Amino acid sequence: MRITVVIPALNEAGNIGRLIAETYEHVPADMLAEVIVVDDASTDSTGEEIKSLIRAGNYRGLRYLRHDTRSGQTAALCSGIGAATNPVIATMDGD
Repeated sequence: MRITVVIPALNEAGNIGRLIAETYEHVPADMLAEVIVVDDASTDSTGEEIKSLIRAGNYRGLRYLRHDTRSGQTAALCSGIGAATNPVIATMDGD
């Protein structure tokens, strides 16, 4: 069984990189299909941190979505779940 992890994030600069690293560290690679981080219109560098990790290429299956306007945690989760390519989904909080 492979899982998709969906993480809603709002102004989590300084935290989100560590959370992503720990997710990849603790979920076995053969079980992890993808990690989708949904940035709910952060006003800090949350998005830049995530995009930097994607560009570095160290995390296979890491994806970034962004809401242009703040929509709330439930909407961020719905966006991530809707974008998932896998039917088994686990959710985490971004902080």
